[in-house]
Amino acid sequence: MTDPLSSFLAAMAAEAIIPAEQINFISGQIIRFRSKGDKIGKRDAWAIYRALPVPHGWFGHWKFGTKYNWRDNEHIHLLSPEALQSIETQLQEMETQYRAEAAARHEAAAQTARRLWSGAGKGNPAHAYLARKGLTPFGIRQLGDQLLVPMIDAEGKLWNLQRISSDGSKRFLGGGRTKTLFWQHGVQASGPLLIGEGYATMAACHIATGHAVVAALSAKNLLAVAVGMRELHQSRDLMVVADDDSHLPCNVGIEVARHAAATVGATLAVPHKSSVSNISPDAVITSHGGGTYD
Repeated sequence: MTDPLSSFLAAMAAEAIIPAEQINFISGQIIRFRSKGDKIGKRDAWAIYRALPVPHGWFGHWKFGTKYNWRDNEHIHLLSPEALQSIETQLQEMETQYRAEAAARHEAAAQTARRLWSGAGKGNPAHAYLARKGLTPFGIRQLGDQLLVPMIDAEGKLWNLQRISSDGSKRFLGGGRTKTLFWQHGVQASGPLLIGEGYATMAACHIATGHAVVAALSAKNLLAVAVGMRELHQSRDLMVVADDDSHLPCNVGIEVARHAAATVGATLAVPHKSSVSNISPDAVITSHGGGTYD
């Protein structure tokens, strides 16, 4: 019979939460730790393990806003209905607590985002990142050496910022919301709406076509943003612009874009091999959008 704690750790690993160091669990207490792949010094992963009345627990990652629950099904049949109900109640209480804590972190990050955005100036066209990408700054601001990309929800509320440094490294505000948030430009204009991953890719698409664009700002957020755009623009033509991740073992950019396009009934545009910011010829359309979040 499998050791329950080993099964718990295996369930964590299946969700890409793998402790970078040994964890000494204390039953019922939350443990924060660095997961493999996280930056040194970060302790954004967390877990709670309880051995009684049957092994069960929760784990997640603050940065990505994920949370999972687990219980040892090999021993679950040994429990009375009362014990099972107790575990379910604990799971529900943990869910309520997690949502409350997440909401508080999200709101704190939103306040920081609004403060930074208000204190920032216009983007410098000579910024190293923009110069490498061949872009002019629109719909963004700059604070010090960092470009600020606003991340809003469907109501236009600013929740977070993607900060882009000169070397191209990108960071969200710690503890901030990211799911379903997006950057947009020109969406008030008529014509098709182009949806993709990154700011640079979608800004380049706007320059190339003049069409309205939306950036999900991560591959894992693309589907949620595409679904949200379909809900907001039910009769509008949508096009999902894929990133080319052919350098990876699995071309994540193409796969997530294909899935998102199929889900919302959008056209799929696959980039030319010469540049991931290019889109296929049938995506080059003529209308011009207007407006920006500033």
